Amino acid sequence: ERYELFARELAGELGASELVLLATCNRVEVVFARELGHLPTFADRDRVAGQLGLAEGDPLRERLHLLTGRDAVRHLFRVACSLDSLV
Repeated sequence: ERYELFARELAGELGASELVLLATCNRVEVVFARELGHLPTFADRDRVAGQLGLAEGDPLRERLHLLTGRDAVRHLFRVACSLDSLV
């Protein structure tokens, strides 16, 4: 329930019509789409960081990556299929 609330708030912040949180043993992936199809921007990455409570200058902000289009889809499938895993 806590994650559902977080996902709804984050979707609202990003203007996303769809949003998925994918958690693995060493990462959390945020995948979203907008109704009008506007691609994610670095400003969106900052919005995600803000929702996660990462202040400016926090070293974890540097660990946030932004992928769009085919790169994002390819990455999502690799993570979901455990092809991109530490194990």
